[in-house]
Amino acid sequence: RSHRPPRQPHMELVFLGAKGVHDDSILSIRAGSSRRQAVVKSCVDRPVKFPCNLQDCGGIKIEVLTLEGTARAICVGGHRQEHHLVLQRSATAGALEGEASISFRLQASGAEERGPSADKKTDLRNETDHYIQEHRVLNELQEVLQALIRDRP
Repeated sequence: RSHRPPRQPHMELVFLGAKGVHDDSILSIRAGSSRRQAVVKSCVDRPVKFPCNLQDCGGIKIEVLTLEGTARAICVGGHRQEHHLVLQRSATAGALEGEASISFRLQASGAEERGPSADKKTDLRNETDHYIQEHRVLNELQEVLQALIRDRP
C-alpha cells in the first residue's frame, strides 16, 4: 500500500457570469496569497481552484483585464538588447486611436558591459536591432512562417 499525503484543503471559485465584460477578457483572481488568471469564457465550464480553506482565504480580489494588442520580440544571444514593438491591435481593444507600442530593454541581472570594445559591440547591436525593427524583418519572417504553417504547401 502506498501512503498518500493528506489532501490539501482547497477552495473553488465558480464563475456564474458577467455583464459588460468581453468573453476574451482575462480574470485575475487573488484569494489569500494565491493568484490565478483565466480567460472569462474558459471559466464558465470549470471552477478556479485555490490552495486555501474557504474560511481562511480572507478577501477575494478580481481584476478584469482586456487585451489591447500583442507583439513579440526574439531574444538573440545573451547580451543587452533594446526593443521597440508596435502592437497589433486586438479586435477587443478599447477606444484608443492610433499606433500602440511598447519599448523595453533586456539585460542580465546586475551585469554591465565595460570598456571601449564593449561599447562598439553595443553600438553595433543597437544599430542592427534598429534596422531589424525599422524594416520589420522579424514581423515579416513571422508572417511568412505563419502562412507556411497555415497553408502547408
